[in-house]
Amino acid sequence: MAQKFSQRTYMHCSRERERGQFVDRGAAATLVISPRRRIGSDLSIKTTLAGDSVEYDIIRATDLKMLLRCLRPARRRVLGTDGGRGFGLNLMPCFSLEKMEGWEQARFELASSDCEPLALQELLALADDDSRERWNSLSLGYPGSTQGDEALREEIADGLYGGALRADQILGVVPSEGILLAMHAILRPGDHAVVMAPGYGSLFSIAKHALDCDVAPWTPEWSPHPNPSSANHQQVPVPTFCLERLRSLLLPNTKLVVANLPHNPTGFVPSPEAWQELIALCSERGLYLFCDEMFRHLEPTGRATLPAAAQEYDRAVSLSGLSKAYGLAGLRVGWLATRDAQVLRRCHELKDYTTICAGGCISVVGDR
Repeated sequence: MAQKFSQRTYMHCSRERERGQFVDRGAAATLVISPRRRIGSDLSIKTTLAGDSVEYDIIRATDLKMLLRCLRPARRRVLGTDGGRGFGLNLMPCFSLEKMEGWEQARFELASSDCEPLALQELLALADDDSRERWNSLSLGYPGSTQGDEALREEIADGLYGGALRADQILGVVPSEGILLAMHAILRPGDHAVVMAPGYGSLFSIAKHALDCDVAPWTPEWSPHPNPSSANHQQVPVPTFCLERLRSLLLPNTKLVVANLPHNPTGFVPSPEAWQELIALCSERGLYLFCDEMFRHLEPTGRATLPAAAQEYDRAVSLSGLSKAYGLAGLRVGWLATRDAQVLRRCHELKDYTTICAGGCISVVGDR
């Protein structure tokens, strides 16, 4: 549904367009925004000041942003169909995630999404002489690069992406932070995104609630297949994310497709041919592709590990980390990988508002 705007009175700010800019006159004003279209369409702003009305044509989103920037911070929003709540991180719903505090020490723990974690000594025992020397001589000051430890990024580029990506095309992040950064780097209010569903909460919520985007769920189709582990080949439902279903969800203003492969929670992995078809569809439409690949290398038996999205498509962003397949969730080591220099640069800039950088000791341990 298109964003709708309504009349609203903003105190202590009137606007008059002079020399191409809006100038604060310090008095009360009523702003009427019409017609009812989303930001970025042709808009009209009417300013009522002391009984006189002046109407301006706003033909660029930047003009409207200039106007909104002048408003008092407490009132800096355009009201919409959400009853005047606006949008932003402060309006995000409570995160729907399994809460396991107090149950981690259960003798048989079957509900976790990661592997049995390694102990620190087990991990350090895998270190070669160079890594052990780096660990022993590690300074606990700020690390040299906010993009992430260079040795770790080089290891990721060569070891996990086969040299298809360079170290400078990788940004170190806390895994869940990567979703926040990428969504804010790619999307703008009013954009449309298609997201695999069900899935990890922030893959939907950040776009919908923090960025005021329209989000369409791409749900699987279920069909019966023989269960290979069953003696009598009992039929079990198997999910498939159909590309025709995805095509039907795309709109003229669709900007992003969000995939999660291997899919959590169904375990779905497309065939290599279907994976290439998905990438071709995104390329054909000029869409960004964000792929949550945290479960990569944990594919179900019989399924090949697909190339990372960032290896295959220049407008793809891959999110990965050491939490799931490597049993190192406590390190909080993750990364974004992309060949899109503009998106990577913006994610790096936004990271200054979140974690800034990873701890040096975490990066050194993660390198092993």
